Amino acid sequence: RGYYDGVDYGFSINKKTTAKKFINDFSKSTCMLPIFKSTSEFKLNLIKDEYSQSDSIITVQDIINYSFSRTSIGKINTIVNVRYNYDYAKEIYLAETGYVDGYDMFGNGDGTALNPPRENGYSYEYLGIDREDKVLEFQSKYIRNEDTALKLRNFLYAWSCNQHNEFQLNLPNKYAMLEAGDIIEFDSLIDNMKAYGEDYTI
Repeated sequence: RGYYDGVDYGFSINKKTTAKKFINDFSKSTCMLPIFKSTSEFKLNLIKDEYSQSDSIITVQDIINYSFSRTSIGKINTIVNVRYNYDYAKEIYLAETGYVDGYDMFGNGDGTALNPPRENGYSYEYLGIDREDKVLEFQSKYIRNEDTALKLRNFLYAWSCNQHNEFQLNLPNKYAMLEAGDIIEFDSLIDNMKAYGEDYTI
């Protein structure tokens, strides 16, 4: 709850819908993932800005087999804008956040001859994409104030501005308690191999 201090949602449900459809749609306007645990208990998993500890440590010697993959460049959003404050009578959004991109969030990592690239800045060139390749115009009927819309916009951009490493693991039964949304860490590199040059033990 502390993460959502000062974040407000306000909306009307003016058409018949199912609870499942509503929860799925509403959660897209938040930093949370709705899941059912193995106990059938319903839970909202918050995606935090950073984590201080994991839910479980995987011992690499336990891994039966594995594979690495990476989300496609096509899933990257290069610029994000959030439209909000929906007018139900006119069926239009009355406000928007304005656009945010990698340079706004992390600094210009591409630079120019007159303006050197910022160290650790965001680089469209490195990813092989153009700044306006994929603009996300996100619409939320659940947000009515600017602070909440800006928080969502920045979250959506940070969530989709880079490729994500994905791991497929076969594990023994002792890891059966792991569930969707759990934060895991590895005790060492698998077969002493980084994933696409990244050390996933850090």
